[in-house]
Amino acid sequence: MSGQTFQADVEQAIDELRREQPAIFADSPGGTLVASPGRFYVGIIGKLDKKGICGGFDSEELQVKSSNAFNDQFALRTSSGYLRSGPSIYRATCFPAHAPRDLRFQQPSAGLGLARGQ
Repeated sequence: MSGQTFQADVEQAIDELRREQPAIFADSPGGTLVASPGRFYVGIIGKLDKKGICGGFDSEELQVKSSNAFNDQFALRTSSGYLRSGPSIYRATCFPAHAPRDLRFQQPSAGLGLARGQ
């Protein structure tokens, strides 16, 4: 596997999010701005999750995988906050997958205040 394995899934998630939560986006003369990046990425990852696809965000790119064999990287926003579309969103495929990880089964470090409920 190489190339844009998950591009159609990512584009579908974006389209659904634009229909269901239009307040996340703002039309402008330069294109579509992502007015709420946090809600945008949470929404995209949630939609992928419903399809059984794992998504994560590293503050720059969206990582998408369905196994640990590989993951695709996508840049969904420009540095100015505009929504990217088409082939330009795909950045790379990583072998083996390096992200995202399922953190549900990891316990917080005993040295962290969160581990003590603080």
